[in-house]
Amino acid sequence: MSSKIGQIIIMLTGCAWLAACDVKTTEDPRCGDGRLQSGEDCDGADLAGRTCVNYDFYGGDLACNDDCTLDFSACYATGACGDGVIQTSFGESCDGDALGDQTCESRGLAGGVLACTEDCTFDVTGCAICGDGTIMDPFETCEGDDLQGSSCASLGYYGGVLSCDDQTCTLDTANCATYGICGDNEIQADDEACDGANLNDRNCEAFDYYGGALSCGADCQFNFSSCIEAGRCGDGILQTWREDCDGTEFGGETCRSLRHWSGTALCNGDCQINGCLDVEQIAAGASHSCALISDGTVRCWGGNQFGQLGDGTTVNRLTPVQVAGLTNIKQIAVGSEHSCALSNSNGLVTCWGGNTVGQLGDGTTINRSTPVQVGGLVNIQTVQLGMQFSCALMANDTVRCWGGNAQGQLGDGSTTDRSTPVAVLAVSNVTQLTTGGMHACILASGSVWCWGANALGQLGDNSTVDRHSPVQTTTGKSLVSAGQIHTCAIDNASQVFCWGSNQFGQLGTGDLVSLYVPTQVPGIATVTQVSAGEQHTCALLQDETMRCWGGNLSGQLGNGTTTLSMTPITVPGLATVGSIDVHAVSCAVSLYGEALCWGPNLQGQVGDGTTTNRTSPTLLSE
Repeated sequence: MSSKIGQIIIMLTGCAWLAACDVKTTEDPRCGDGRLQSGEDCDGADLAGRTCVNYDFYGGDLACNDDCTLDFSACYATGACGDGVIQTSFGESCDGDALGDQTCESRGLAGGVLACTEDCTFDVTGCAICGDGTIMDPFETCEGDDLQGSSCASLGYYGGVLSCDDQTCTLDTANCATYGICGDNEIQADDEACDGANLNDRNCEAFDYYGGALSCGADCQFNFSSCIEAGRCGDGILQTWREDCDGTEFGGETCRSLRHWSGTALCNGDCQINGCLDVEQIAAGASHSCALISDGTVRCWGGNQFGQLGDGTTVNRLTPVQVAGLTNIKQIAVGSEHSCALSNSNGLVTCWGGNTVGQLGDGTTINRSTPVQVGGLVNIQTVQLGMQFSCALMANDTVRCWGGNAQGQLGDGSTTDRSTPVAVLAVSNVTQLTTGGMHACILASGSVWCWGANALGQLGDNSTVDRHSPVQTTTGKSLVSAGQIHTCAIDNASQVFCWGSNQFGQLGTGDLVSLYVPTQVPGIATVTQVSAGEQHTCALLQDETMRCWGGNLSGQLGNGTTTLSMTPITVPGLATVGSIDVHAVSCAVSLYGEALCWGPNLQGQVGDGTTTNRTSPTLLSE
């Protein structure tokens, strides 16, 4: 149509030029005379019977210009196919590039490019026509049964039957969707851990991470990247704010640096250190000491001339050695020349070392360098040792003793040595047992009863007469500890009372006067444990610190000097103390499991690998 309009314009232009050339000034035929002549398209009203329609316009008034060319201006107003304007009133659907906002899709077709024909009707040859048997990519993805090899599985669904929508020729995934797909925000448990924002109520902490923001990846599996940054136990990275270790990473720490006694640090599944060995109890003696270890074994060190270290030899040891054959031990005790241990499994006691007066309780007087069982005793609660005798608190709250009895320290009413246990007379409801050099005491129903040697008033009955059976000393006490030649106890108000020899100030009364009845130690309170030694006394306070007083010739008060103190003084550098025990030396066990000793060390009884006396607390060697 546009070509026809162009031809008309050319024709009219040419005619105008010819008419101009033929204008005459005579009365011969000319343009404007109302007569159509050769070379004119029209003249005046003479249009040769032609109208706008003859030139493909839909209407209008064709006219003649003064130069005898056709005037189409009134035709243009009506319009024609090809003018780029859609005249819907004349049946045009489109015109050139003007499609009236129509597309293949709006015409009900699958897609493609809609065009306009020369007669101003839609050309759909560029559109995808669903049902014509031809798949036009990308507007059609299928035709009938032809799915182009696609399936629910190939589209990422977990099952179902794929079909083709016969209206749009696109894949119909409705049946597939019933089986689910990654991205539908629903979790298919067999295939997905998460889906979009749906994390199945999980977070980083649920996977043992310490923090972070858990997210879901495009594969519907958890994305732990943020969690990993926060860390967790097992990642091999030590998060010191939460972990003691991680894998092989210990932050440079060892069992010793962590204040355990010994062992090789291992990292458990909770990133906490185990494998370390702790001292659970320490028993100080005259020339040797022993420790109960957290693995149920016993280690001893110091003098060994009677085999009291239990390692099968009589060789002194400057560092702890393991007692042969002992496992699952509950409690230990040390005397002057012998040692004993109480089994946790059967309540039996075994002893080793010096046995000259039957203190090992095996029915002989033969020294033993390895443990032997005490005869006739079962169901023992605790065992305690004196200079050359032994006693046990039984499960029925009575007491049995054996060994040397020259001062009646066995409490059986005689002074006869016993190589097997005998009952202490007239005692019951016993809650605590303690033994000194040659005397023993018990706590029963809040009262203290003692027996044995009493030359220095150590029994506290206001006499110096040895007692072969228990005599009541004092009441209202909660703990008692017998030393070499003195005794101390704690009352219900956590105050300390002592009695007996005070030659070195071990009673803590501020002088050197021996006392035959319990007397309060001034200047000390909130005491949780007291331990009476050979020439000194120590106490553990509620604040987990330690006070000592008495003889200090070898540094047993632990204050860095060798000057005795007749009143309690603080042991410097000790905190978090869990338990104490003193005899010739002083020892403490921390709440962490490390052990420290100080005082005389001629036979290695401090256990630090030397024979040098120590005036300050010294760590026990491994």
